Amino acid sequence: MSQSEITTKYDLPVIFIPGFMASTLERERRGLLSLSSTVWPLNVVTLTTQLWGLRNQNSLKATDLIAGYYDSLLDFVTGPQAGGGLGRKTNESFWVFTYDWRQSCHDSGQALAIFIKEKLDEANQRRDKEGLPLWDKVDIINHSLGGFVTRSTIQEFAAPVRRVVYIASGHYGFAKSYFVLHPASVGKMLDDFVIDFIPSWYWNLLKLLPNIWYLQGWLAKLLRTFPSVYEMLPDQFYLEEEPGLILDASTTPPRKIYGVEATYFENPWEFPLEMQSRAKQAFEFKTRLGRDLPGKDNLVIYAETLPTYAQVTYNGQLEKPEQLAIGDGTVIGASVSRAQPATQLKIEASHTRLPNHPQVHAAIRGFLL
Repeated sequence: MSQSEITTKYDLPVIFIPGFMASTLERERRGLLSLSSTVWPLNVVTLTTQLWGLRNQNSLKATDLIAGYYDSLLDFVTGPQAGGGLGRKTNESFWVFTYDWRQSCHDSGQALAIFIKEKLDEANQRRDKEGLPLWDKVDIINHSLGGFVTRSTIQEFAAPVRRVVYIASGHYGFAKSYFVLHPASVGKMLDDFVIDFIPSWYWNLLKLLPNIWYLQGWLAKLLRTFPSVYEMLPDQFYLEEEPGLILDASTTPPRKIYGVEATYFENPWEFPLEMQSRAKQAFEFKTRLGRDLPGKDNLVIYAETLPTYAQVTYNGQLEKPEQLAIGDGTVIGASVSRAQPATQLKIEASHTRLPNHPQVHAAIRGFLL
């Protein structure tokens, strides 16, 4: 194999896809003066306006990563190979795909497919002039919800992707999304849910705002309008084998509930009717993604050392969820590992810390280089 063939095969460009809430969102204002305004992240001065902007179902423009989310991971990707990095160059062989994390991952997957084509075309124009081998595929590193976006762009839009690193992506679903979506779920699950996807310091800073009660109430309602949160629900592949989300203690003996219908669309704990249609659309999307990960060149990195919310008891009402499984504090290990990855690695870290963990970087380096 010639050096050019080796370069083409193994030294592919890398695209990183962040997780839920990790991209800044802006709303474009059209008129004589084209202005934009930040909708996420929130701040105390424009809080009310931003919440209304998030509620708007129109697509928002994702402009950047929120500072501090993935700094160590980005440094690793762009660091020199001699120093332990991947040696990719920003805007030449490495790009970050930010997206409107509220919308369906189907829509984000379509946008990613277009993004990949555009970046390959731009890079190959430069490489052709420099006499370098042209690229026909990319490698992807993703985190959390970014795994769904990746699977969509491959399965539904045939994007030219060769190798994929999935970091803490709950392929079959996140139990906490059920607990935070269901209006009858008891307990302060909103805080637990949010800090699983954004750094805890950021959420704790927001909670210092004088109108935090207003913010929490709005966010709880907003989450029930985002298609992506429904797509994070434990799906048919999760519920056919794992202990159900519900332990029905109103019967003797108590029974575990299995299956999508019995969990979401039947029984006293069913979703309200206005939420059921969104859930059904989400499960149709997950059916299209399939049970197993696409392709054979994939690495799954996850944790299975932390107590993780997995089940809630029904005894006339939904009680506080209990930590009945192990995972990364957000997603149980089985939701990650059962999707037939080619290679998988368990590392001790929480959901938000995994992308920046040195052992994760070493594993990615070994997989991609």
